[in-house]
Amino acid sequence: MRLCVHTQRPAFPSTRPCAKIAGPPAGGLEAPVSKPVALITGASRGIGKQLAIDLAADGYDLVVCARSTADSPARLPGTIDETAELAREQGADVLVAPLDVRDEEAVAALADTVYERFGRCDLLINNAAVGVPGATLENSTKRWRLATDINIHGPFYLIYYFCPRMREAGEGRVINISSGASVNPGFRRVSYTTTKRALEAMTEGFAIELEDSVAVNCIRLELGVWTEGYAFHARRRRPLRLRGPRHHVRRRPLDGETAARLHRPGRHHRRPARAGRRPPEDDRGLARDGACGPDAC
Repeated sequence: MRLCVHTQRPAFPSTRPCAKIAGPPAGGLEAPVSKPVALITGASRGIGKQLAIDLAADGYDLVVCARSTADSPARLPGTIDETAELAREQGADVLVAPLDVRDEEAVAALADTVYERFGRCDLLINNAAVGVPGATLENSTKRWRLATDINIHGPFYLIYYFCPRMREAGEGRVINISSGASVNPGFRRVSYTTTKRALEAMTEGFAIELEDSVAVNCIRLELGVWTEGYAFHARRRRPLRLRGPRHHVRRRPLDGETAARLHRPGRHHRRPARAGRRPPEDDRGLARDGACGPDAC
């Protein structure tokens, strides 16, 4: 992992309970206190799911967001309802919030809901992302817009509607999840590289704009991370074929661990598309079924 942007305040807020905004205590009792609250997008599986479990164990209450729910699951395993149950086992109060980060009105409504429910939001983690597979010029322009809407506009909407309230409260934290693909064109997903690099630039800009009260950081994952999305696409690829001089070719079968280590993430073996034929315009499968980079699902 690499911390791309760092401010003087730590990326994660203290889990020390703070007083809720409320009226005078009744009957001489102490004012009610609440635990810090973290909101995580892309929390149905992978990195987002694990972050939710770890933060719950560290004393956070949670808002878990994704499109995959028990009532509307994707082909990949994992829903935010399952994540919520695991977090509750750690003692967290969890708000399950189905969310498409492309929907600005839904993000604005979520901000109202979170502050009505908890009265605070201390940590925002922009984890949801999509990495469209395949050659960019063979894909539709709609798939390019899908990547920009989820990977750039989604984090911006969340920062736009949550950070002013964090600033009013006096402090807050934002963590954007990036990828080594942002500086590695060899990942071969141009929209993913472009949008992750833009996310890092957005982080740097907001780190300056909000430096008086909100710490904005970006974590660039520079190693492959196993996720359900990674496993799903690995199963769909053809067996690994090593190329090179004769003395570089392995003559014994590769076990699964070795094949995964030698595999170049993002490289897909596909049949050549017919002339003039483009992929379907429906982006629901990409957004819901884990067409993402191995380190950002």
